[in-house]
Amino acid sequence: MLLLVIIFNCGIIIYMGMKIKYIITFFTLLIFIQSKNIDELFILVEGGDYTSDNNIIKAEYNSVFINDFYISKYEVSQAEWIDVMGSNPSICKGLDYPVHNINWYDAIEYCNKRSLKEGLTPCYIIDKKSRVPDNKNIQDYYKWTVNCNFNADGYRLPTAAEWEFAAKGGIYSKGYKYSGSNTPDKVASITYIRMYSYMLLGNTVIERVDSHNKIGLLKPNELGIYDMSGNMPEWCWDMQKSNGVFYRILKGGNFDNRFNTCEINYVFKEKPHVKYKVRSSHERSGDEEYYYYYGFRLARSVVDKNKIANENNLQYFLTY
Repeated sequence: MLLLVIIFNCGIIIYMGMKIKYIITFFTLLIFIQSKNIDELFILVEGGDYTSDNNIIKAEYNSVFINDFYISKYEVSQAEWIDVMGSNPSICKGLDYPVHNINWYDAIEYCNKRSLKEGLTPCYIIDKKSRVPDNKNIQDYYKWTVNCNFNADGYRLPTAAEWEFAAKGGIYSKGYKYSGSNTPDKVASITYIRMYSYMLLGNTVIERVDSHNKIGLLKPNELGIYDMSGNMPEWCWDMQKSNGVFYRILKGGNFDNRFNTCEINYVFKEKPHVKYKVRSSHERSGDEEYYYYYGFRLARSVVDKNKIANENNLQYFLTY
């Protein structure tokens, strides 16, 4: 099948001239997406009791029992995003790189649209007209009211507790500081880790890499999940409120940051309308600005197919 597509593409090159760029991209996208099925893309995380070591997560959950759930083996790729949304917001392009430069609202819309595309029940009930009045963030022009039905079989963001539980290896955890290792450069794509490795080797040349990795290049964790330390900060479901401003939790570190941010217990907070953050040069050496681009990975609840979700089954977490 792949050979036939390549031959077809070559024929179009001869007859269609300038339009070939877009048609080849389309077929390449189909090949990339169809090369992986759902069993290859998701990991079943067996549930159990969980207590976070992070005070922000503790304040939300303290100790919680986590039900079985599925989590994506990789961060959502640009190919997966284009297949559902039709465009690519990412700055660094590549079908097998994580999608980035998206905000929390973008992520939940993707979850619902992909659920519908695959015949699943969407998890999110999104009211774009309703606004909760105690949100004081004037920069957030979305301010949607979003509820989540955790009993639906569609795609959703993981909770911060689910994310941490999976990153630690679930019930198979070996207690690593980073997701899959105590040595960050084995599992995390991050600029500072490259620098750190060079310094450990006594090398005076410091390599700086201004990009994230392709998904799944480094070592996975105990469950076979990739890139839960480094590469992209990943949006989670959870909300935090401070002085009338609402934040959403991000986990996992960032390719352009210090390696301590890749520790499993580290938490980012960000306003949900923000797609990236710029750090000025005074925060780090050099004259450049540094960007945190936000991405995400998917979760799915393990649901009883014989039960029909109704209003009594909805678990609501108010966005604003």
